[in-house]
Amino acid sequence: MGSLIADRVFGLVVGYGHKPERSFYMLLALVFVGWFLADRSWEEGDFAPTAGPVLMSESWQSLATDPAIQNPAIVWSDKYMADADGSLILTAGRDYETFNAVSYAVDLVVPLISLGQEAAWAPSTTRGPWGWWLWWARWWLIALGWIVTAIGAAAVTGVIRRD
Repeated sequence: MGSLIADRVFGLVVGYGHKPERSFYMLLALVFVGWFLADRSWEEGDFAPTAGPVLMSESWQSLATDPAIQNPAIVWSDKYMADADGSLILTAGRDYETFNAVSYAVDLVVPLISLGQEAAWAPSTTRGPWGWWLWWARWWLIALGWIVTAIGAAAVTGVIRRD
């Protein structure tokens, strides 16, 4: 049973060694899925910074608990924020890692490359459904990224032979 599954996976991912470029296309498809989920989660306000000092800071806590603010991560990481009288003030998170959905997806899917997005931002399972979906999908994206990359590298280097 195990060898049947491995046989199917090798056939799907690299065409039994005859089509190693398939692994690249599969990685692109996984990045696209991760990009879509990360973008939707970010736009819906389902992300939070991961640094402990940030999460415990007064500025983040006031944004995260304010019911009038739909997306505290965008407000917190923006350079300027309007106060009650409409004047612009510098925000606390202006120097924090800027979020990028594509970079976040690449961070999840492509192993051995760190762009800093996954370390700086995390989807929240309690803010909305998109964050919940991304929270669980990211484990699959990471695992599938490793599997596809390993099989693709094996096909390119000749470990998976075309016999």
